[in-house]
Amino acid sequence: MKKLQKKITIIVFSFIVILLAASFFYMSRLDIFMKSAAQTVSDALTQTIHTKVEIENLTVLSWSSIKADGITIYDKNGDKIISSDAATVKFKPLSIITGDVATSIASVSVDKPTVNIKKREDGTWNYADIFTDNTNKSTFTGQVTAENGTVDITVDDKTITLTKVNI
Repeated sequence: MKKLQKKITIIVFSFIVILLAASFFYMSRLDIFMKSAAQTVSDALTQTIHTKVEIENLTVLSWSSIKADGITIYDKNGDKIISSDAATVKFKPLSIITGDVATSIASVSVDKPTVNIKKREDGTWNYADIFTDNTNKSTFTGQVTAENGTVDITVDDKTITLTKVNI
């Protein structure tokens, strides 16, 4: 009798896990859910780097990767410093369980980024705005790549443009 009860418990538990996984998968495909998730990620990144970050939409590609569309990072003056149509983030699935998001990111691949680097009249560079003064050491160890990028560097109203930049 105990074996039967144990089997039934395992079957019920398995069914619940499958149902929850299917529900999450279904919810992750809903556009309104993913736009809300994109806003949440945008807000978290804005708080992390202390300057405005916008992400238009997120798409779950697999259980270990997501795609972010319409990414824009602004400097403290509200000017675009980095933008890209899309970026793909791949995760180490087991590391996600630990709760440290930075550690769980295996790679970030940015497609066709546009970077606007500008030296301001006061002598500061706008890119410095996206680096935090936080003394906490980052646990991020993933690889970041960018393909087919454009970099505009402006100093004293003179601009140099680099195209097809890959890193």
